[in-house]
Amino acid sequence: DLCRWEEAVSDCRRALGINPNDETAQYTLNIASGILRAKGGKYDGAVACFSKAIRLRPVSTEARIHRAIALSRGARAATTISQGLTESGAPASEKVQELLEEAVDDLVAVDQQAQINGNSAPLGASHLRAACLCSLGRPEDAHDVLQMCRESIGQ
Repeated sequence: DLCRWEEAVSDCRRALGINPNDETAQYTLNIASGILRAKGGKYDGAVACFSKAIRLRPVSTEARIHRAIALSRGARAATTISQGLTESGAPASEKVQELLEEAVDDLVAVDQQAQINGNSAPLGASHLRAACLCSLGRPEDAHDVLQMCRESIGQ
C-alpha cells in the first residue's frame, strides 16, 4: 500500500480506455476512488464505489472492509450532525442505525469468508464490528465478537 490512489485512478482510467471490460482495472478503480472519497469525507460516494467493487468481486475482503469503514465513518458523521445518541445509548437516527447495520453485515461476511478459506478475519475487522455493535446498543453481541477474536488469537 503506497497510498498513491490518485495515480491508481489515473492508471485504471487509461487501462479502461484501452479495454473497457478489464475487470481488474474496474475493481481497482472503484477501490481507489472509494478510498479517495472516504479520505475527503464523502462517505456515501465511497460506499457506492466499494459496492461496485463488491459486485465485481463478491468475496473481496478488501472491498467489504473498506465499505464497512466508510459506513461506520458515515454513521459517525451523521451522529455528530444529529446531536449524538439518545439517553438509552441508541443511535439518534434511523440513518445511523442503517449504516451501522450494513457495516456489521459486511464484517460478518468478511469473517465468514475467512472461515471458508481456513483463515482468521483481520483483527481490526473484529474490533470495528464490536464497535459498531456497541453503537447499535448491542454490547453483548460485541462482547461475543471480541471473545471469539480472543479465542482465535489463542489458537
